[in-house]
Amino acid sequence: MVAMVEDVDEIEATAGDGCAAKKQGQCDSYYYDDSYASADAKEAGTGGDGGCADVDHDDGGEASRRLPRGEEMKLYTEASAFEGAAVVAMIQRRDEEVGTEQKILQITMEDGITLSVELDPAEKRLNELGYRQELRRSLRFPGLYAVGVSFMTVFAGFVPTYAQGFINGGPAGLIWYWWITALFVHLIGVSMAEIASSFPTAGSLYFWAAALAGPRWGPLASFITGWMEFLGLAVCGANVSYGGSVILQVLILISTGGAEGGGFLLSKYTVFAIACAFVLICFLINCLPVRTVANVMVASSFIQITAAVVLIVMLPLVAPTHEPASWVFGDFGNNRDTTLTPSNAYSFLITLLVSQYSLYGYDCVAHLAEETKKADRTAPLAIMSSLSTVTVLAWLLVVVLTWSIQDPAHLFAAESVTGGMQPVVQIMWDAFYARYGSGLGAQVFTVVICISFFGATLSCQLGASRVAYALARDGGLPFSSLWRRLSSNRVPVAALSLSVLIGLLFLLPVLASSTLFFALASISTIAWVSAYSVPIFFRFVQKEKHFPPGPFYLPNYIGVTGSKLVHLLALLWVLYTLIVFNLPTMFPITVENFNWAPVAIAIWMKMFIAWWLLHARFWFKGPVREFEPTPGNSRVGSTKGF
Repeated sequence: MVAMVEDVDEIEATAGDGCAAKKQGQCDSYYYDDSYASADAKEAGTGGDGGCADVDHDDGGEASRRLPRGEEMKLYTEASAFEGAAVVAMIQRRDEEVGTEQKILQITMEDGITLSVELDPAEKRLNELGYRQELRRSLRFPGLYAVGVSFMTVFAGFVPTYAQGFINGGPAGLIWYWWITALFVHLIGVSMAEIASSFPTAGSLYFWAAALAGPRWGPLASFITGWMEFLGLAVCGANVSYGGSVILQVLILISTGGAEGGGFLLSKYTVFAIACAFVLICFLINCLPVRTVANVMVASSFIQITAAVVLIVMLPLVAPTHEPASWVFGDFGNNRDTTLTPSNAYSFLITLLVSQYSLYGYDCVAHLAEETKKADRTAPLAIMSSLSTVTVLAWLLVVVLTWSIQDPAHLFAAESVTGGMQPVVQIMWDAFYARYGSGLGAQVFTVVICISFFGATLSCQLGASRVAYALARDGGLPFSSLWRRLSSNRVPVAALSLSVLIGLLFLLPVLASSTLFFALASISTIAWVSAYSVPIFFRFVQKEKHFPPGPFYLPNYIGVTGSKLVHLLALLWVLYTLIVFNLPTMFPITVENFNWAPVAIAIWMKMFIAWWLLHARFWFKGPVREFEPTPGNSRVGSTKGF
C-alpha cells in the first residue's frame, strides 16, 4: 500500500548516498532509529525544531530528510484521512510478519523517493482503537511524573485536613491510619495502571469504561463515567484554588503580626477573589503548549519534593522540644467530648479522610496519554511512582510535624499567631520562633504550600479539559462541536474554558460559608472516585480472554487469580470511599457545617441522567472511532463485555 501526498517535498538537507554520519533521531510524534545522513544533513537527523524521517532511495542509498513539524503532522493526518483503515492494516501485517520493527506507513514522494514513518507505540495503539493523533505527542516520563506529583501534591492534601484528623484520631491515629488508606489506594493505582497501559487515550476513565463494558453497556457506562469524572476534576480545580487562597490568607496574617498581634486578616470576599485569580492564571498557563505546561509542573514538583525533604530533616533539628514518642505513635485519643461524633468507629472513619484527600488523583496522568511518548509504558510507571512518592513524603511530613509540636493546646487557640486557623503553619511557626525568635522559616515553607496548591489547580484544569475534550470528540456534551475545538497549539482551549466555568460556579457557595470548602472537596472526591468504580468493576467481571493486555499486564506478575483479587479489593475500597465522603464531618449538624455533597451530586446526576433518558440514549454510542480498524487484531476494537 502506498498513499500519495502532495506538497511535502520542500525539505531541508540534500539527500545523498554513501553517508558517513550515523544519527539517532527522535521527533515530535514519531521515532526513527539508525537514520543515516550526510555531513550536511546531521542537523536534520536529530529532530531539532522539526520532524525527521528515513528516506529510502530507489538505488539503495539512504539519507535523513527533515520535515518541519507542521508539515510532518500534515503528512500523517492527510495520509490517515486518505486511507485510515489501510494504515491500521499495515500495523496488523507488521505484527504478523516482522514484529514491532517494521515501518508503519510508506509514502511515495513526487521525486520518486519513498518516505517511511514509524509511529510511537502508543500512537499505534491509538490507531488500533480507531483514533488519529490530533494532540501534540511531546511529553516524556519526567513531565508525566511531575503532573502526577503536582496534582496529588505533597502538601495540599493533608494540610487542610490535618486538624480534622488530629482531633478525631489523635496523633497516633493521624499517623497509623494513613497506611490503611495507602494500601488500598495503591491497589486502585495498580488496577488503573494496567488499564491505562492497554488503553492510552485522553479519555482515560471514560474510554476505559466503554471498552471494558462492551457494546451493550459501554454507552451508558462511558456516559456516566465521563460526566462524573468531568465534574470531579472541574470542581477540584476550583476547590484547590480556594484552599490555596486560604493558606495565602494565613501567610499574610502571620507576616503582618499574627492574630494575637493585630495582623491583617483578608476578608472572605478577598479570599474568594484570590481563588478566582488562581483559577484564571492557571487557565492562561494551560492554554500554552502542553510541553510548556509540563515544564511548569516539573518546576512545581521539584520545589515541593525538595522543600518536603528539607522540612523533614530540618524541623526536628530546629524544634527545641519534641513530644514523647509514646504520645506521637500511641495516643489515639479522639476528643469525642469536643467533636461530639457518635462513636469511636465514626471518629476512626473521619480520621481516614486525611489520607483519602491526599492520595487520589493519580489517574490524572492518563489524561495526557495522547500527548506522551510511549504512553502505554510511561503512564503506568508515572501513576505508581507519583503515588508512591506522595504517599511516603506526605506521611513523613505528618510524623515530623506531629513530633515537633511545641504545645498541643496552643494549636487551635484563638490567641495563637494563626488564630487557630491552620495548625500545620502554627507548628512550623512555634518551632522556628522558639529557636530563632523569628517565624521566617515558617513563612518560607508556607509559600511552598501555596505553590503546591497552585500546581494542583493547574493539574486539575489540565485533566478536566482532556476529559471534556474526549467527551466532546464523541458527541457526549451539549454543543460538542464547540467544545472539541483545538487552538493553534493543538490545545483544547474550549473544553478548558468549560471546565473552568463549571468549577467557578460550584465555588460560589463558599461566599456564604467557608466551611463549604469541605463540602466541595467531598463533591469532587465523590464524583471522581465514582468514575473510578466503573472501569474497575467491568475489569473485574470481564473474562480475561477478552482483555487486550498492554505492556503492563497484572497476570504476568501475580497470575489471573491475583489480578482479580487486586481489582476486587480496589473496587470495595472505592465503594467504601463513596459512602464515607457522604457522611457529616462536624457535629452538631447545622446549616453551615452540613455536608452538602450528596445534595450537589444528586442534582448533577439528575441532570445528566435526565439528558440520557430523554435524548442521549437514542444516539450516544460511547467513544466514536474516527476510522474503523481492520478486524482480526487481538488488540483492535472494543473488547467484549462480561
